[in-house]
Amino acid sequence: MTEKSGLHSSFEPISTVIGGTGLGGDIRLTFASKTSCLVLLVSFLAIFIAFFNSNVRTIDALAAGLQNGTYSQAEAVDLARQKHFKDFFGKVASLNIRHPEGPVIADERHKMRWLYKTVEASVYRYVADHQGAKAASMLQVLHSTVYLMLTLVMTLLIMTRISGRNSGNFVAVSAAVFFAWFTFTNIINFTREEFTFVETFCIAAGVYFSLDRRLIPFLLILLLAVSNRETGALFGVIYFIINWRTPWFWLPLIAGPILLLAVNADLFAPYFQHYVSVLLAPDKAKPTIFDFWTYPTLMVTKSFLQLAVLLIPIAAVIWKAWGQPGAGRLGLITVIYLFVLLRGAPINNVFPYLLLLPLVLGFSAMVVRNSDDLDAKVA
Repeated sequence: MTEKSGLHSSFEPISTVIGGTGLGGDIRLTFASKTSCLVLLVSFLAIFIAFFNSNVRTIDALAAGLQNGTYSQAEAVDLARQKHFKDFFGKVASLNIRHPEGPVIADERHKMRWLYKTVEASVYRYVADHQGAKAASMLQVLHSTVYLMLTLVMTLLIMTRISGRNSGNFVAVSAAVFFAWFTFTNIINFTREEFTFVETFCIAAGVYFSLDRRLIPFLLILLLAVSNRETGALFGVIYFIINWRTPWFWLPLIAGPILLLAVNADLFAPYFQHYVSVLLAPDKAKPTIFDFWTYPTLMVTKSFLQLAVLLIPIAAVIWKAWGQPGAGRLGLITVIYLFVLLRGAPINNVFPYLLLLPLVLGFSAMVVRNSDDLDAKVA
């Protein structure tokens, strides 16, 4: 393969070394070696244990506040687990409360996230009612584990398609980079919200199905993205940009806003202007890139240093990959999502930047596609 460079080649269609084998074929190709399968197994166990320990710490912290001599430790833990779910169910219930009258509140945009969370909460409630809160708590851990694991799998499929590599070493190194990024965003300020794992999976799956030009699977992922978070309305830009001027490339772009409107018709119909005004509103009382100067200097400085640690390596990888076919298209998608993050996420919370992970590792695959490192390419 002849390496290309320059602005023109960067905006050519994303070049993939393999293709046409379908999802099942790509999975068999990517995880053909025993090392790759072992990486998957270890990854699943590591993710599950990490989420399990995080959940235990949360429950223990709540239980510590209840141990005042009235309850035993076991009783306090059980009550803490029930309180944890009660708080979760309360948050989900609040997403379904519609108050179109009154002042514009930035957090009202969260009400567009009701559908997926309502289904998820219904499953937890059913399990809690029939098997107890402990079983429901384990299911909650498994839910997060499965989504992060699926994100890893889809990201590795993207990297194999772009780089043409499927050796065990390549999969292991790619998985290590994936977890290094996740660890940084997850523990740097101990902040984690409930929507990012699903959206990150949607982005990874969306890029893969866009590379494969599978419109129907992409639209199904689009529905999941819209039901999870209002930014799902922008999800169609992935297919639109990657498959520019191919048949039906424009459909996902218009389908996203239409699906968001359909899912939240009760919000949009009577007071359209009211809710459009809060769609891109940042979280209230939290610093963003657009008003950081109004907050304490020390907090802002720390936040920008965290962002720099995260974003400078991203810029370096994009710079290194520039000139490869499709780097410009993938870069445009990255810029769009980066703007959404800078606009909507507080600068002191880097966890939502997990969304960029599948895109950045796509650039990494472009960098190594012509390299002789990490063993042989796909035959």
